[in-house]
Amino acid sequence: MRRRSSPDSWLRESALTKVEGAPEEHVRAPGVASGTHLLGLIAHLTRVERRGFLGEENVDWAATFRAGPDRTTEEVLQGYRDAVAAANRAIAACEASADPRTTASGAVPGHRCGRRWRT
Repeated sequence: MRRRSSPDSWLRESALTKVEGAPEEHVRAPGVASGTHLLGLIAHLTRVERRGFLGEENVDWAATFRAGPDRTTEEVLQGYRDAVAAANRAIAACEASADPRTTASGAVPGHRCGRRWRT
């Protein structure tokens, strides 16, 4: 069992555990009328991490719910893990500063830490 350090890490880990080890046909099977599947949800969460904490732009949110057939389950999961790790570094840089306007380490220029990051 993984050690949980905060509510957000629990949520992130929960998303991963729903997909890790599941057969490919299950993670790509639509679970709702929109056609979203578990792997698409992880792809979406990856973009949410990158937009919310790293300031990366996204032009088509609907497309973030899809994981193309050219990407393996492990590639999508690793992309999420990488995004979470980068977001955690940015959050830690903000938490280490008493000034909430501090620029997050690794974020795009001009992206500032917000109070919502602090717990």
